[in-house]
Amino acid sequence: MIDLDRTGAMDVLQLEAGARIFSEGEPGDHAYLIGSGSVEIVTGRDGPPVVLARLGAGELIGEMAVIDDHPRSATARALEPVELLVITRDVLRGYLERADPLLSRLLHVLIARMRHAQRALVQRTDDVPSASLEDSAEGGEGDVFSLLIDDLKIRQALAEGALEPFFQPIVELGSGRLAGFETLVRWRHPERGLVMPADFIPTAERSGLIRAIDLHVFERAARAVLAAQGAGNGEDTPFLSINLSGSHFASLDVIDQLAAIIEDTGFPPQRLKVEITEGVLVAHPERALAVIEAIHGLGAQVSLDDFGTGYSSLSYLHRFPIDVLKIDRSFVVGMAEHPRTAAITKAMLQLAGALGLQVVAEGIETDGVVPRLRDLGCHYGQGWLFGRPMPADAMQRLVASRRAVG
Repeated sequence: MIDLDRTGAMDVLQLEAGARIFSEGEPGDHAYLIGSGSVEIVTGRDGPPVVLARLGAGELIGEMAVIDDHPRSATARALEPVELLVITRDVLRGYLERADPLLSRLLHVLIARMRHAQRALVQRTDDVPSASLEDSAEGGEGDVFSLLIDDLKIRQALAEGALEPFFQPIVELGSGRLAGFETLVRWRHPERGLVMPADFIPTAERSGLIRAIDLHVFERAARAVLAAQGAGNGEDTPFLSINLSGSHFASLDVIDQLAAIIEDTGFPPQRLKVEITEGVLVAHPERALAVIEAIHGLGAQVSLDDFGTGYSSLSYLHRFPIDVLKIDRSFVVGMAEHPRTAAITKAMLQLAGALGLQVVAEGIETDGVVPRLRDLGCHYGQGWLFGRPMPADAMQRLVASRRAVG
């Protein structure tokens, strides 16, 4: 008989010797951690049984079917009275989702190989279909190796300084004067030329390398702006608006890293604006709040990027201490052609004004929209009208000239 003892945190199964824990061919809804006793893993449902393993306390069983959604490849039974901690699908997959994406993919490939080897063992033959083509839920070994190769190339580019900051001007709409820059990244590839972020940032996100790239770009951008500014005081320094990937929000480590860059470069923290997306606030609300408050502790500000494109933008303004709204370019571009879009943009600007928030309108490409935005109380504008993303030397010439760009 099975005695189910609910502990509140995890179910505990207590089984007698000979009890079957799970059977070959069943779907896998749970994995089990052996607390005490021993378990035998047996396969060969359609032929002579083959003992694959005998496992004891501290060993994990049943995880393969939970991870890759294939039927269980073997039967597990208790050799003696055992106590098992039950690990649900949601718990196990939650750990995998928080793990390095590359390690998660490699795990799927290893499980596929194990299933392949197990079938070969049972059938006593080498004539078994390749596991990497069918069994890996993540796309097989080719996908993993391709990711590894791309990751290595990006790491090399980062080490060689080939990932460099580009700067897009942000101007004061009232005066047309340069106020700051959004810092972006480009890969100056020796063969492909200038590579856009869409061609390498997704790989960096999957591998976790994006965190190092974000910090590298900020450090280089801070030094470049300070070099352009020269001996001016901190308040005259153009502000930098930097992007942080959502992966930074797993802990507060990013705060120490930002603080170290600020100290090493001498960049004035009051001229730093850290951009986050609504997706970060949705995925990690408590951690996001802690990081935002810590960014304020550095003396910097926080911008909410692509405002208006998410599902609960107003709730974010209520819950999170945001300083700057960046109105998505879809609203700015649509103002001239769609009255409803113009009305929504007006309402967003009025709301920002009532809350005392600064506003940056993105995607400004024509002169005609500037007076309307300015009259509605929009502080800053960004877009091709004022300048496309530029390398550091062009940015430094622009800062030195201090000319109007609008």
